[in-house]
Amino acid sequence: MSLVLKDMLGTGEYRLMQAGVMNPKADAEELYMHLMGVDKTRIFMDRDKPVDIEIRKQYFELIDRRKKREPLQYIVGTQNFMGMDFIVNEKVLIPRPETEQVVERALKIILNKKKSIDERRDERDFIGRISPRRIWKVLDLCCGCGAIGVTVAKRCMTARVTATDISKEAIVTAEKNAAKFRAKVEFYCGDVFEPVRKKSYDIIISNPPYIKSYMIPVLQEEIKTFEPLSALDGGEDGLDFYRCIISEAPAHLKRRGVLIMETGHDQGHETKALVEKNAAYSQCMVIKDLNGYDRILIATIKNYQDRKSVV
Repeated sequence: MSLVLKDMLGTGEYRLMQAGVMNPKADAEELYMHLMGVDKTRIFMDRDKPVDIEIRKQYFELIDRRKKREPLQYIVGTQNFMGMDFIVNEKVLIPRPETEQVVERALKIILNKKKSIDERRDERDFIGRISPRRIWKVLDLCCGCGAIGVTVAKRCMTARVTATDISKEAIVTAEKNAAKFRAKVEFYCGDVFEPVRKKSYDIIISNPPYIKSYMIPVLQEEIKTFEPLSALDGGEDGLDFYRCIISEAPAHLKRRGVLIMETGHDQGHETKALVEKNAAYSQCMVIKDLNGYDRILIATIKNYQDRKSVV
């Protein structure tokens, strides 16, 4: 029995909808485009053409994977991040749009872009007080697939990027992405600062695990079942990694260095309080994302003279 493309896609969409997938039509089309290596224009042009039986078989195998709520990104093997298609798999967290905003703030600092019409005045003034450097030594903590570090290395000729992650599999994936985009990044496997104990940096960027442990079971099926728990679980209150990074970062930041971290939408006040309790930091602010939620924590370190009495 022949089946034309529009009917096959309609069947795929229906099966995904029945399984509770959030965007069944878009996912059904995306899986076909991935399978065939085509774009939406080709779908439109071929919508009334019959589909080969072997293609149908392969297509519905992909649909079955998505029906089980496996993330679309893991099935197709990539996720777009700041215009680049990063390799992703079940060993790494899928990069989110919110993290792009973290990277954008880091790039403004590194590239010394002190004026931007999309910034609030207090943010512009904060970034304006950060001293420019000829070369920026950058550390990407909990790097996952390498989206942050690779993007910074690719966009900034003045950046010398190092990235760490506790997962060997994540490091392997990040190295593949660095090679794919020809970005020069040094990768080390280990827990937080452990691989870079005696090294210091101008800027540390991190999107650490920040989901509260008790919230993991109520996350979307795609997240709680397929994405790595180690990249999600931030402890009982979600702040375990913030405590560690905020406490240890001063020992790894150069004079007037910068710490930038992504936070959960409701963690801005708590993470800022952790910074303000640490005498090594000179200033701190929390920036909201495009949806109006707290998302980016930026803190700066005091200069050496100010810090020498800090325990």
